[in-house]
Amino acid sequence: MSDVHIVVLAAGKGTRLLSATAKVLHRVAGVPMIEHVLATAALLHPRSTTVVVGHQADTVKALLGGHAGLTLVVQEPQLGTAHALLSAEPVLGDAAGTLVLLYSGSTSVGANGKVYVRRSTDSGATWSARAEMTTSAGGADGTQVAAAGKAAGQFVITWMDNRGGAFNVWERQSADGGATWSADVKVSDATSGASYKTTAGFGSPYGDYDTVGINSAGKAVAVMGEGDTGQVHGDIWTNRQN
Repeated sequence: MSDVHIVVLAAGKGTRLLSATAKVLHRVAGVPMIEHVLATAALLHPRSTTVVVGHQADTVKALLGGHAGLTLVVQEPQLGTAHALLSAEPVLGDAAGTLVLLYSGSTSVGANGKVYVRRSTDSGATWSARAEMTTSAGGADGTQVAAAGKAAGQFVITWMDNRGGAFNVWERQSADGGATWSADVKVSDATSGASYKTTAGFGSPYGDYDTVGINSAGKAVAVMGEGDTGQVHGDIWTNRQN
């Protein structure tokens, strides 16, 4: 068993799905979406897995009742993603390990966004100073961040920025709990396959479903939404580290 603690945020309504069914209960390949997430999480052999539920909480809890070792936390009321994660604090406040916080934002109103990392080695009681991850982007607008961690201090982060005049997905990795990071690597390296794809990149982020994971072989797998500048046409793309 590793020192990885997993929190699955499953409290959302899924408003954009235009359905009365909670988002995590929609079926993908015949199985509720959340079951796919939990199956992937189990591959990491985590020390604990906590699921934060909210919308249609009783229905979601009934579905997950057969999962041994799963901790369910109710987010009430639902006040967004950060609040959902905070809802898990009572059951994870004493967990050991390194926390890495990844976020994007601008330092002044109207300025381009940058991507930052902060880390904690004492369960979030104290945090390091922020470290910018987009220093190679030349001031380009950075957004759409995602992060994943595994045992032994392995972390991977991804984000989008428009250096060079088009958006691309970039990745950096850490093998020491976020103390140091590898150089930028372009993940969105396909230059064709859709009208919005060029040798420079793609037109704009599409949706807000970008994510990254680490598979059982320790390799990063990124999923990202890419589209045109009007965010009218777009698709979900993926790439896997060799």
